[in-house]
Amino acid sequence: MPPIIDTEELRKARIIIKGLSIPTPPNLLLEISDELSRLWPDDNKVAELIRKDIGLASNILKTINSPAFNLRAEIMSIEHAIRLMGLKQLKDTIIRVALRNALESSMSEFEYLSEVSHSIGTNAGVIAGHFETINPGEAYMAGLFHEVGSIFLMQRFPEYKTFYEENRLQAISLPNLERERFGVSHPAISFLLAKHWKLPENVCSAIYFHHTVTEGIGLTTEQEGLCSALKLASYITFTRYLGLETEQSGESMTCRDNSIKELMIDEEALEEFMNECDGLNSIR
Repeated sequence: MPPIIDTEELRKARIIIKGLSIPTPPNLLLEISDELSRLWPDDNKVAELIRKDIGLASNILKTINSPAFNLRAEIMSIEHAIRLMGLKQLKDTIIRVALRNALESSMSEFEYLSEVSHSIGTNAGVIAGHFETINPGEAYMAGLFHEVGSIFLMQRFPEYKTFYEENRLQAISLPNLERERFGVSHPAISFLLAKHWKLPENVCSAIYFHHTVTEGIGLTTEQEGLCSALKLASYITFTRYLGLETEQSGESMTCRDNSIKELMIDEEALEEFMNECDGLNSIR
């Protein structure tokens, strides 16, 4: 039985964000996604589209030449990169780049939250790299996008910023507190926007349930693993890089412990993940 999405809350979320400036997928991303969705995608056409965006092209080459692919020789052409990456990895990389660019533009007034989201996405990608069932690209996307609903609640309700600062460490009850105060939760808004961007289903589920104790609610193995990686990545960001270790709530520790259990790791492995994330974060 699939997990239950509260359609009534999604209806309220649509009303809340109506009239606000919502980041939309660029036309180039839609063109590339359309070509990649074909039964027989044309590599040359995809390469031609990618070359229209210098930043995107450089990110594709940076990704294929990263240690994750462990190639002997540097790849210099987009066509070669496309063949080596595979369609799934290529599409994830393209969405990731476009997503971050769009969010950074729309979140320019909320630099702190933007940096926190990037940190959590980076950490989630690191954690995902240790598990066959969790896609690092999807983990980064989920981390980057999971708090975007808070941005729109801040835009709609001036008092939300203070509310968020006071309750951000309530890792389980925060959405319910938001529903009581504002009529809708940030995961619901983030989920709507993820659907708008046509992000992978696993990513949408992780975004919607990232404040939920997921055991027994019907998530797939991949979705539950992605949720756990996202929660653990949040814990690392808040404790390691924001210096809030002594302020962690009982709920935060419950999420942390449940994630460790779900991922079947121990404290030593968690410390290794933290060390691996060192140097990848630059929150001011």
